[in-house]
Amino acid sequence: MNKAVSISVFTVIYILGVSFVQIIFRNGHDVGTGILYLYSTLLYVISFIISSSIFGGNKKRKYIFLATSSLSLLYYIYLWMQQSNMPYERIFYILWGISIYVSEFIYLKQQKS
Repeated sequence: MNKAVSISVFTVIYILGVSFVQIIFRNGHDVGTGILYLYSTLLYVISFIISSSIFGGNKKRKYIFLATSSLSLLYYIYLWMQQSNMPYERIFYILWGISIYVSEFIYLKQQKS
């Protein structure tokens, strides 16, 4: 499986997991929560695609991947840590996002070996 397919597969896995949690634990039907869901999902997907696309063979690309993924994950975690009225969703989003990034990194690392 090449890089584009793996990025697509992990993106779909992330979106399916997030959609499942949004259906189960939805905290009301207000516009602010909907915007938060949309913004965090789009932020995550775009940063995931960009950082995974950067991952490559030489050290410079690996450092750029590490920097972009670290910065985007830190902002993503910061975004969800502010939400005190969604305790279950907050923990899930943070751990789910990190696990997808780590899984993609492990997969890409194995592909290069």
